[in-house]
Amino acid sequence: MNYKILNGLICLFLISGCTQTTTSSQSKSDSNWSSSFTPTLPDLPLDFMSISFEPIQNQYTQAGVCPEEEIFVSVPADEDTTFSLAYHGMNRSRNENEIIIYNQGTSSNCNGWGYEVAVNSEGYVVDMKSLTPIPSGGFVISGHGEANIATLTSRFKIGQKVTYDDHLIYVTSNYYMQKQFEMDQTLQNYNEQYSQAQEQLFAIDYTAKEDIDTLCDCSLKANQAYEQYQQTGLQSDLRSFNHYAGYFDIIAPTTQNKLFPSRVVESRGVWHRPNERSVAQIHTFLDLMEQANINTIYLELDLDDGLAYLDGQYPLHSVVNHSYTGYEDYMSAFIDLAHQRGMEVHAWDKVFKVISAIYNDHPNWQMYYYNNGNYAKNMDQFGLLFFDPAIEEVKQFVVDKIDYILGKYDFDGYQFDYIRYPNGNSDIATSSGYSQEAIQKFGQTPTSSNYAQWSTFRQNQVNETVQRATTLIRQKYPYIKTSVAVVSDINDARQNKLQNWVNWIENGYIDIIELMAYYYDSSIVKQDTIALKNLSKTMTFNYTGISPTYNSLPLKENAYQVEAANEGGAHGTMYFAGHNIVNNPSVATLLKQSVYRLPNILPHDDVNIVMMGQFSEILYKYETIYIPFGAASANQKEQLQEKLYEIMNQRSYTVEQMKETQEQIQELGRQRENYGNEVVQQRLREDLMYLNEIISIHITQKQQKEK
Repeated sequence: MNYKILNGLICLFLISGCTQTTTSSQSKSDSNWSSSFTPTLPDLPLDFMSISFEPIQNQYTQAGVCPEEEIFVSVPADEDTTFSLAYHGMNRSRNENEIIIYNQGTSSNCNGWGYEVAVNSEGYVVDMKSLTPIPSGGFVISGHGEANIATLTSRFKIGQKVTYDDHLIYVTSNYYMQKQFEMDQTLQNYNEQYSQAQEQLFAIDYTAKEDIDTLCDCSLKANQAYEQYQQTGLQSDLRSFNHYAGYFDIIAPTTQNKLFPSRVVESRGVWHRPNERSVAQIHTFLDLMEQANINTIYLELDLDDGLAYLDGQYPLHSVVNHSYTGYEDYMSAFIDLAHQRGMEVHAWDKVFKVISAIYNDHPNWQMYYYNNGNYAKNMDQFGLLFFDPAIEEVKQFVVDKIDYILGKYDFDGYQFDYIRYPNGNSDIATSSGYSQEAIQKFGQTPTSSNYAQWSTFRQNQVNETVQRATTLIRQKYPYIKTSVAVVSDINDARQNKLQNWVNWIENGYIDIIELMAYYYDSSIVKQDTIALKNLSKTMTFNYTGISPTYNSLPLKENAYQVEAANEGGAHGTMYFAGHNIVNNPSVATLLKQSVYRLPNILPHDDVNIVMMGQFSEILYKYETIYIPFGAASANQKEQLQEKLYEIMNQRSYTVEQMKETQEQIQELGRQRENYGNEVVQQRLREDLMYLNEIISIHITQKQQKEK
């Protein structure tokens, strides 16, 4: 395949500026809110999206040739340095603040809250991350605790030589040895990723092949320069090595970005804590989100010592207590400016966790903790201030707040966070919820002997609050998407936090689950996403929350964790949090160049719009991948396009219409042998199954709301 021809075909097909967006909210002045509210439907017929992405600017002028233009490089000395490190044991469980070596089996089987260094059979460091497989004939160094993790992440490098004895780990470093090893390993990985993508026809940026060819030339010339240095001892040869290795380092990161697949139909969200003091600063923040191809922002309502919205009774937080030209306040300015860019904005409400001013005004609502049977307030392990969900006035406070927020501001969704009891309820000794009203409702004094019933009672108080809140939203603000941020371990949620979010899914209270998968390792992100999908089935849209930059992980982990969530079956990802992108704008660049490369449509948008996005992506793959690689013909693409256009433009709003659409999509899937070779058929099958899954969620949620 001539990749310059392929690139030309891509450029001919991609027409920029044609991404279609929709808004799911309606102006407050345009509607009399009621349960009979019907959202504005898209005008038919719809046309396919023209999908484009901004090409990454090459750092070379000729593909396959490492640049000769001078760049600044340092020239480290060619010498070995060593250090040693004590460890605590071998092939046993890793305890807190320990370093353990594992050389048996395929993995350490540790949890994801540490960091590991993998050493191959030749003694070279080959991998570093939270959890890494044990190389055949090699070993893994696994550390836990802040100090140990800092040592492993800062002192170990790919390509170092590592040995150990009964007491110590010995590490030998040589910059030139490490750099050559790193370049060789990087090229091997990139070639394998590219070959797999080409074989499986994944939606990567195939101009990566030109980058890989250029990296290969840089590596070859660097190694030749070092061999020359070993013969001559001249510093000029070392400088040549560092020149070519320097260009390798410049080109390699964007090459990696190109090798990640991207898709169209998904949510790309971010939790955001307000920090903009003017309209100009809001624009700056939204510019960055747009640069990252973010499409949804979850905007925090209650900050640490004040509100982000106008209440009339309680103070604004100092960061938003400013004038926002043309707007009443920060919140209205932010929402409108985001909507102008086609972004959704959802309210992020920390439901039972309140600010001190509200907490102090309502002493009778405050949470009591067990305290050895001497019930006491203000004992949360993190110093958080909670109201007791069992108190009737607290439930009404929650509902009234939601009504006020949605009546005043043009939000697209409402997220329930901290809609739970404080941590510690797995054990009566650290439990909470002992207000006089709660105990009176329970009908007996909580003890160890009736603690299971007491836990169920308190769970039901949270369940009732969710039910009341969503009933209000369904009846008065039916366009609003409800969501909840949850921990993935349902047993921990039920027992420790008294939060039975599966109950909320099964009762149709929640449209979107945001899974807080804040792990160091992408494999656990995938694992927990799969677990959520098995629980939620086709009842909710599942958006996996990740926090790689918050956890100080390497930049590339942002893309790896999004990819892991997608592989686990997520319908999108949520980023915690906006300030981590503001403080590290390279994250926005990485996301846009890699996993968020393509334009997007929200899964919870109108079904016809979702079909438009998914079908457009399918046709994009034919034009840019399947046909150029000879896996399908232009005639097959045209025949498929006719079928897709017909299905896309049949109204799919009622349950019956959506089910009929699903049947047509399934029939198209059964005919997939007409539209390409076996690999194309598999990709087409996956794309149609993903679309049908999303339509199933729309059907389930519509049926729940029509009960």
